[in-house]
Amino acid sequence: MTNIHLLEIISLDFKILLLIGTIRMQQVPVKLYGLFGKFRPVEYQIDEEISQQLDIDSLLDVDNHCYEICSLFKSGPQLFINLRLLPNPQLYEPRLHLTFPPSAAS
Repeated sequence: MTNIHLLEIISLDFKILLLIGTIRMQQVPVKLYGLFGKFRPVEYQIDEEISQQLDIDSLLDVDNHCYEICSLFKSGPQLFINLRLLPNPQLYEPRLHLTFPPSAAS
């Protein structure tokens, strides 16, 4: 292989990596019910990867509070989650613990 062909292959590989890096994870709309001090559901947009990890009895950190997922269901692309506030999560058995980014609230 000549140096010119090798440079073309490296350039092509770099372009492919750039394309892969620009592909964003699909966002899933989520409504959270039962947040502390909120009388209405709060809507979030989360990555599909995070939405697939959510399960009943998982712990979820939102706005400096910890919640247990009591129930969740999906209707089309929308995900609905009922939460229960856990004031002392360290007292419970270890389980999956996820965090919603604070800037994701809408």
